[in-house]
Amino acid sequence: MKSIKKAVLSVLIAMIVLISIVVCIMFLVFAVYIMDAILSFHTADLDFLYDVELSEIEVDYSEAYYLSTDGTLYCAGADSDAGSYVVYQDKKQGIVAENVASFGTMSYGGYYIDRNNNLYIYNDSNIPFYGYKKDRHKLIMENVISAQVSPERIMYIDTNHDLYYASSEHAYRCFGGKNPNSLERPLKIASGVSRIIYESINSEFLVYLDLEGKIQIFGVTDKEELTYVSDWIYLEDMLCIKEQFQDFEIQEISSLNNGNCLVLLKNGELWFYGDYQRFIEGSDEKKSEKELHLLCENVCAISNSYDAFGALDAENRFFVWGKCWENDGESSDKTNRLYVEKRLISDQAKNIHLDASAIGYVDIDGASHIYRSGGYDGFYGNSTKDRYVGLNRDPVTWVEKKK
Repeated sequence: MKSIKKAVLSVLIAMIVLISIVVCIMFLVFAVYIMDAILSFHTADLDFLYDVELSEIEVDYSEAYYLSTDGTLYCAGADSDAGSYVVYQDKKQGIVAENVASFGTMSYGGYYIDRNNNLYIYNDSNIPFYGYKKDRHKLIMENVISAQVSPERIMYIDTNHDLYYASSEHAYRCFGGKNPNSLERPLKIASGVSRIIYESINSEFLVYLDLEGKIQIFGVTDKEELTYVSDWIYLEDMLCIKEQFQDFEIQEISSLNNGNCLVLLKNGELWFYGDYQRFIEGSDEKKSEKELHLLCENVCAISNSYDAFGALDAENRFFVWGKCWENDGESSDKTNRLYVEKRLISDQAKNIHLDASAIGYVDIDGASHIYRSGGYDGFYGNSTKDRYVGLNRDPVTWVEKKK
């Protein structure tokens, strides 16, 4: 009987020890996960940006990038819990890369094209499609002037203005429903391309601008062959815009909410296509037909979110339309929304950026100014830590801290 009790006791002790070990391992794994998340979030202190001449910004609630006039790309941080990630070349200085001409982001990473037309990527994960190992920068392509990059697919325009597409066998869709095209043997879509405008939901057609500023469509254009009704509606809109502006050169087209879109011509005219009154007033009343509305002239750049957009003209004036936020210093606990029509934000801007959580610009002296709706304090500047900074107060900027 005593031997049985000893055996049972030994088993219980062994089980307790085993459970304790398992709990400790789980705790360590959880701790490593938490530390990894913490270390990958806001990992650079960019207080020195007040002294850097900037040329471009791209900031939202999960990541913040600043490009200087000398081509240095800085990042204040990226929130891995929100699907963002950054790999620094110089973590202490917040430098992502140097000699950068343009940049973009993808799931858990980003990419950039340097001034020699080389395309690089970085990511938090290994990506077999690119032969990429995590947490480093890798050159994946040369002679590129613009690109749209994701972990499993890429579309790019080369220095000859040829448009190419490639995807991995694991991509959730392949262009035109065809088999994947490897990075070594990409699908050539068109020649003489200046800008990619839109890829349909199921990759059945692509809209792009040629070098003469004309809308071109590649792929399926038959309504009966398209999977999604929304794609057919968009295609109809593009065909209408193509007809309306057949005698003009288009510089850019951007999509907004409820089927609305912007058309920027090379002559500087900015047009709104859709239901203009509903967009700027937030009305529930919908017009039966979409209309063209001339917004302003002498425009050189546009930027937009889903329900707001901005225009920069040749006189450095930055105007905003649509649904924004008005929070002043007395109301910074929640977002107070307002609709605006051609509201002047600044007459000293040289670059503009709109996102669902930020409206910002770089002034002619190279300083950033951002109105914010939530997000992390250190992403936008250090002049205030208020969570909401609306159009009725001074924007957030970088200032030299007192020592």
